Amino acid sequence: MQNQENWYIKQFMNTLTDFQKEVKEEFNAINNKIEPLHIEVTKISTMLRDYNGLREKIETIEDRVTTLETSGKTTQKVSNNMLTVVSTIVAVGMFIIALVK
Repeated sequence: MQNQENWYIKQFMNTLTDFQKEVKEEFNAINNKIEPLHIEVTKISTMLRDYNGLREKIETIEDRVTTLETSGKTTQKVSNNMLTVVSTIVAVGMFIIALVK
């Protein structure tokens, strides 16, 4: 009877060990899939923070252009500021395209 109990215990321990190995392998597989996603999320977070900074700069420039237009400053200064706004918008657009790729 003792031998039979020992055999069952040994079988149970082997099954438990196999199960632990399977769980560990699954955990490692999931971890290997999550790690690249974490890296991408970090990159995207940085890009979004940069994008938000650019958007704030665009809003500031738009406010300045509006102020210049309403204060009657020279057309040349307004044109230069508009060029800056357009350049910034193009830069933001290129940044977004880089995000998509």
